Amino acid sequence: MEKDGRHNGIDVLKIIATIFVVVLHVNGFLSDTIPLGQFSLSTNVLYHISEAVAYPAIHLFVMVTAYFTIEKGTNKKTIITIWSQTFIICIIGLVLAVILKVPFGIKELIRSLFPFSGRAYWYVSDYIVLMLIAPILNKLIRNISIKELRYLILVMFGIVSFGPAFLSFFGWNQNYSNIGLFIFLYFIVAGMKKDTNIFSRIKGGGFFG
Repeated sequence: MEKDGRHNGIDVLKIIATIFVVVLHVNGFLSDTIPLGQFSLSTNVLYHISEAVAYPAIHLFVMVTAYFTIEKGTNKKTIITIWSQTFIICIIGLVLAVILKVPFGIKELIRSLFPFSGRAYWYVSDYIVLMLIAPILNKLIRNISIKELRYLILVMFGIVSFGPAFLSFFGWNQNYSNIGLFIFLYFIVAGMKKDTNIFSRIKGGGFFG
């Protein structure tokens, strides 16, 4: 349902994704500070279930972004804003570390001053790369048929799923995502927008029909 130009369903997805991100960070903090072996069985089960449920947080954010970018294109101001906000957050963290006398080495200092050089924020860096290449992806999407787009999605699935096992350069990731996966998700959203009957086709076994 849309009202005043807003997409209520998309807004709900963003809220869900935000909650998932919080859950993942809380779980990460707990696992880094308290060994899971100290928790009861029920707490461990709850931890792993919440981790599994919240896992697609970043994926949802990327797909929401793709939903709008496929039609409207890349907003260069958004890229600059994201980069600036990330840099400011890094500097604030560095200042707080100095004030609170939190020990850090030269490696942490460089990562704070140049956050993207050391892949300290893989999501932000991959997101910016995706926005930079989005015009190329959009042009490709517009100039191929639905059937060709489906095959392209399958090819990307193979690259993202099996590439890291055979090609070392696919290791440029930090467990949760990489630019290849972002592009894969981008094409999935494009396929959904280009073929509104995709779900009924998949259910009927006619994905390539």
